[in-house]
Amino acid sequence: MASLDPVIMTKELTDVQTHQFWELCSKRLAR
Repeated sequence: MASLDPVIMTKELTDVQTHQFWELCSKRLAR
């Protein structure tokens, strides 16, 4: 994961990992 770009990251992750990743981000942003 040399880049923090969301598009690149989601391409490297699996569907499940991507889902969990954005769920975590959403929860942090919701605070």
